[in-house]
Amino acid sequence: MTMPNLQKHLRQTFLAGIFAVVPVVVTIFIVWYIDAQTRFISKQLFGHEIPFLGVVIAITAIYLAGLIATTLLGRWILRRIDHLLSKVPGLRQFYVAWKQIALT
Repeated sequence: MTMPNLQKHLRQTFLAGIFAVVPVVVTIFIVWYIDAQTRFISKQLFGHEIPFLGVVIAITAIYLAGLIATTLLGRWILRRIDHLLSKVPGLRQFYVAWKQIALT
């Protein structure tokens, strides 16, 4: 392998690794964070902590949000929020960049 080919290979492989690992790490972090922040719910309801109950609640909430988002009213609300966030100075670049990453 010549030096430019090696550099290209390393760059492509490194980027592929980032795109493979980052979503997994972010997902694990979010699950851990939600669990850590919601342990008090099970402690208050049942007197002891139940691992991952908060994660189940969060997944249920996300599912319900998806149900709402797929309705005509939900799509209208999401378009309004999208329009509003893409107009806010300072937040616009951040929001548009994350939206493009999410769509990719």
